[in-house]
Amino acid sequence: MKHFTKTVFFLFVICTLSFAQTANDAIKREALTHMQYGRYGEAIDLLNKYISALPHKAEGLHLRGLCYEKRGQYEWAALDLRRAVKLAPDDQKLREDLNRVEKIWHELLNKKIEGHKREIAINPNVAVNYLEIGKCKKNLGEWKEAEQWYDEYLKRDENASSDEVIRYSEILSKNGSIVKGEKILKKYVEKYPDDQRLWSRYGFFTMWLGKNKIAIMAFENALALKPYFKEAQDGLDQAKGKPYLFEWVDTLSRRKAQQAPPEFNIDKYYRIVRKNAEDSETRLLLVQELIKYERMEEAYQQLQILQKKNPDDPTIRPLMDSVTTFRDVVYKKRLVDYNNKLALNPKDKEAALKVAEYQGNLTNYDSAIVVLENYLQGVPDNQESDVRFRLAQYSAWNYDWERAIAQLNILLIQDPNNLEYQMLRGQISVWNTSDLDLAEKYLTNVYDKQPENFAALLSLSTLYCWKDDFTTAKKFLDLAEKIDATDTYFITTQQLYETAKANAEERRILDIRVEGGKLAMEGDCEGALTKYDEYFTYKTAPEKTALMEYAEVNMCVKNFGKTVEICNQILEQEYDYNAAMLRAKAYLWGGDSLTAVSEFQKLADEDSSSWEAKFYLAESYQVTRNYDEAKDIYDLLLENETDSTKIKLIQQRIEWIPVVGIKGIISRFPNSVGFAPIYNYYSDNFDLIFKSWGGRLDLGLTSFLTIGTSFSRGDLSKEWAQRNYTILKAHLNIWITSKFVASFGFGNLTYEGYSNRNVSDITMKYENKDHFSVAGIYDHTDAALVLYSPSLVFYDIATDYRILSDLYKLMFYYYPRKELKFSGYYQFLDLTDGNLGNDLQLRIGRLFEWDIWAGYEYFYSNYARKSKFYYSPSDFESHSLWLDWIVQNDETLEVDINGKVGYVPASDFLIREVGAGITYKPIKNLSITGKITLGSTYRYDASYRFISSSIYAYWSF
Repeated sequence: MKHFTKTVFFLFVICTLSFAQTANDAIKREALTHMQYGRYGEAIDLLNKYISALPHKAEGLHLRGLCYEKRGQYEWAALDLRRAVKLAPDDQKLREDLNRVEKIWHELLNKKIEGHKREIAINPNVAVNYLEIGKCKKNLGEWKEAEQWYDEYLKRDENASSDEVIRYSEILSKNGSIVKGEKILKKYVEKYPDDQRLWSRYGFFTMWLGKNKIAIMAFENALALKPYFKEAQDGLDQAKGKPYLFEWVDTLSRRKAQQAPPEFNIDKYYRIVRKNAEDSETRLLLVQELIKYERMEEAYQQLQILQKKNPDDPTIRPLMDSVTTFRDVVYKKRLVDYNNKLALNPKDKEAALKVAEYQGNLTNYDSAIVVLENYLQGVPDNQESDVRFRLAQYSAWNYDWERAIAQLNILLIQDPNNLEYQMLRGQISVWNTSDLDLAEKYLTNVYDKQPENFAALLSLSTLYCWKDDFTTAKKFLDLAEKIDATDTYFITTQQLYETAKANAEERRILDIRVEGGKLAMEGDCEGALTKYDEYFTYKTAPEKTALMEYAEVNMCVKNFGKTVEICNQILEQEYDYNAAMLRAKAYLWGGDSLTAVSEFQKLADEDSSSWEAKFYLAESYQVTRNYDEAKDIYDLLLENETDSTKIKLIQQRIEWIPVVGIKGIISRFPNSVGFAPIYNYYSDNFDLIFKSWGGRLDLGLTSFLTIGTSFSRGDLSKEWAQRNYTILKAHLNIWITSKFVASFGFGNLTYEGYSNRNVSDITMKYENKDHFSVAGIYDHTDAALVLYSPSLVFYDIATDYRILSDLYKLMFYYYPRKELKFSGYYQFLDLTDGNLGNDLQLRIGRLFEWDIWAGYEYFYSNYARKSKFYYSPSDFESHSLWLDWIVQNDETLEVDINGKVGYVPASDFLIREVGAGITYKPIKNLSITGKITLGSTYRYDASYRFISSSIYAYWSF
């Protein structure tokens, strides 16, 4: 009867397989018929069934991919054809079809990208355009650019769907942006807490960052929403680690008393196969012995090794069936028997251990844990150590680390030197990558006592992989290899070692690039270049994004030739618009302006919407002195531009175009207009009052040349008399560079009661704002306007003689650091009465909190001889402490308060000075400034007090 049943079953299986094969062929033929008549939708439905039945065959995927192509669904076509190529890599026709589909698809994607870019140019606030470009870049395999476009999308759409976040997470993982991805996924799992896909992705990102507890929580949340979600299950397994399940201690010790002669055969066969892993004959004998004594778990492991080495050996399949049947049938039967015993007596220790053992053999660890915990209820901690240890084992193998550790802590308190307890505790720390120092302590102790403990060697190797100590990890791996190189867990640990070592090296190399990128973002391009140079010593075939970063850093340090070389390398591999743009800029800024014109013209033709290509094309024309072409492009760009920054940049470039010929000057006159009214007041305790008012008008001929005129009306008076004067001047200002300006003035001074005098001035000034400035001044004018002396007001009116002065002055300031300032001036005065004067002021100051500058001032004044008509000291010195407090400084208002206190050693006199200034900007091009200073010093062998004030405005348009 048994033989009859087996025969019927065998015939049934054969018939079923034959029928299935015939049915599959019929489905394929029907699908081909539909394809011939253009009914591709019906063909796809049939091919779906064909592929499900025969997933290992490339033919079904190939045909379905062609159907998708005919329907214009190129993305699905490419996906099917790629999968088909993996199954049949030698099929040339399949590869040709894939190349054709991908070419068409990529062309469509690029056109779609251009369309959305045009939409962005019209309205940059529409988020969906950035999203669609990001999708296209992802499908093109341009992952870095895809990430950038998704970033722009998320800036504009706070309500991105979970589908888009999932797609974005794939891009971030591809680019290695793990930290960034973890932050984004954390935000969206809170926004969409019922989406198991987001929880699963969040789990992977946190796991990759070493946050295993958070990862486990995330995977468990995903599985709570959708049980058996494969992605989350795999992630949970990885997050919890793969434990080494060594049952040999249990089985050998349990059966030692019952296995007298046969046990020696098992030991012998184990010893032989460990020495010679290729000895399949002895391994088969070992399996038979293990089955004989019902050591099914070990037999199952050995059969798996045999199946890999000899997949066609007919003797293996029956043995495997026997083992699996025994496990599924005999274990379950025995489980029922022992469960019945345990039901009658819950404190039956043997029954509890047997039930737990068989549940464990069937990998039902949850059930095994429940049985042992029920047994241990009410049992003191210092009793039933063997049951408690078994509970710790099953908890560990079930990835319930906390439960296992809790039991092991109890056991280690009772028996701290027990090597089994130390071994399992160390393994758990290795599996969940926590408490690695504790694991090292326990596992090292086990190794010292048991140098050939295979599990300890593998655990120590894994431990040192986690610590990136690959030399030590390799030492323990080599020791394990000598014991059993064929063991499944040895092979897994060996693979882990190779992967971890490669990953660590890759991380080290990537860290060099990341550090270079950070330095570049901080503006340290020289430091960044050093890092990128080092990075490229390790990368013989770098990716495009790394090459682009390298090119940009070289551009930053003005290595234009190297930039061109790198861009050429990128473009030789595959055309890239951004690389071509960067190369064109390198040509322009490197001095090859003719090539730059050609390159930017190509880029502008390729993308007519590219503002950048057109702008730099105009700049290239400007450098090559094709000013008309440059001006035409600038004007065209200005027509539709709304970005204020771009408008300002274009206008600046237009201003830089030199005016050619008289016609050009006339057509653009005035280039600019500036008007500055002014009022000054000065008085002292010697009855001098000096007042003046007037203004200045400047007209720009070009961007670097202005002409102007100034008028000043004033009076010098004492309490008993007054004298008026008028100054009229013409001015010429030349901006030699943006930081260096030269000014010239010439005019006439008219004094009431005196004949006219010629006056003139020259100023040369170089200023690098907030860093360094130096200015030289020459001024030929009346001495009374320089020396502020009442005796000079009515000097020799009878003979029409006035004392004139030639003033030479050098001024400077210098900031060696942002918070430190040096400043001062030297003044030389040559008077027509034959006297000479020198003034020197030097200051050093430091910036303190609340925008307060404070420091020391030295002042020295000396004249060739003393004069009774004006103050002309001999070897006058003062030492002062000064302060300048910037109370407010913003776009519309500037307020500062200043002062100083000093000492004159020669006269034992204390000098004082206090002042304030305010500048108000009611509109963009108008500023109004007022200043006032009150002071007391030593002059004419007495105390000298003065008040000085001014108010002036400047309006430019």
